[in-house]
Order: sequence, then C-alpha cells, then structure tokens
Amino acid sequence: MSDSREKSSDRIQAPYDLKLSKINYGLEFLDKLHLDTVVFAGISGSVSYMPKENDDVDIFLITEDDALWSVIARAFLLRRSLKMHDICISLCMSRSYALHYFSNIEEDLIISDANHVIPVHGHDFYRYLLSIMGKKGNILYERSQKSRVSLRRTVLFSAMSSFLLLKGYFVNIALKRNGKSAEAFRTLAAKDYFILDSEKYRLLKMKASGDSL
Repeated sequence: MSDSREKSSDRIQAPYDLKLSKINYGLEFLDKLHLDTVVFAGISGSVSYMPKENDDVDIFLITEDDALWSVIARAFLLRRSLKMHDICISLCMSRSYALHYFSNIEEDLIISDANHVIPVHGHDFYRYLLSIMGKKGNILYERSQKSRVSLRRTVLFSAMSSFLLLKGYFVNIALKRNGKSAEAFRTLAAKDYFILDSEKYRLLKMKASGDSL
C-alpha cells in the first residue's frame, strides 16, 4: 500500500519538478547575461504556468532605451556559446515601450500571462508595469520616440533585425516541411521591441477573444 502511495506522489510531484528544472535553466542563463543595462529580466511563457517536457524556456527582457539591440545581440551570442538551445529569447522591449505596451494591455490572456511572469531581475519595475496595465495615455513612450538615435544603435538594429528575420524565415520553412506548422512563428522587430509571435499563441488569443479561426 505504501509503495503505491509513493508512486502516486511521485507522479503528482513530477510536473513541479519539471517546472523547477526549467526555471533553474532560465536562471542559469540570466545569471551569465550581463544585466547592467537591463531594467527587467524574467521567465515567461509555458514555464511560468506548468510546462511540458519539450517546452522552451521563454526569456522576457526590458532594457534601457538606448541598449535594447545591444542586449539582444549579447543574449543571442550567449545562448549560442553556451549551447542552451532550450532558451527562447522571445520578448524584448525598451523601457519606454514597455510603459506604453503595458498601459495598453486589454486582452484577458495577455493580462494573465503578464501576471504569471516569473521576475528574476527588476522586481520593483515589473510591479509598477503590472499596476498600470490597461491605464492608457502614457506619454513617456512618445517622448522617447523623439530622442536622437545614435548611428551605432541604428547599425546594430539593422544588422541584428535582418539576421533574426532571415533566421525566422528559414526556421519556419523547416517547421512546415516537417509537418510542424503549429510551431511556426512571426518575427516582429522594431527599434524598441523584438517579439517572437508564435502561431500557437496567436490561435490562443483568437480563441480567448471569441474570434473565428
């Protein structure tokens, strides 16, 4: 009888062990990423809920306004050098864009995801972002748009965004050829944000909003 109880307990604990393992994997990556110009770093996506064995560990980064693409470049180089292929750098934005983005969040699914994010660095700033969710009219982002953009930042953005857009294009082709269209994604890149918008997540948002597929 006791053996069966122990086995049952093991089965119940396994998902939590998996989640803890993936969180530690994300922490290991972020511990090696220089966070001097990072305002917030956290773990998002399925790991912030209850992940499955094959789920990636999604990393969410918010940086100082003039540092976004240098941090993105550093993060991707670190991921490659450490061969941490289960790390997915899926959501990155500047500080000012984050204020704008969070103040305009209205969808229930995105609100839930934002509240489930696991903060690793910049807890106070993230708490502030959660407090302004849905409160439109933030002028800080508009001001940042008028600021002078350095040549170095422009060149880095052009090079990195072009590379990531091209990489995303070929990855999606490979996924579709292998019958994994559900794992395809769109790469959204601008001077103030970088987002990997998965087909799976797009369908979840449509379902949550009641839109037809």
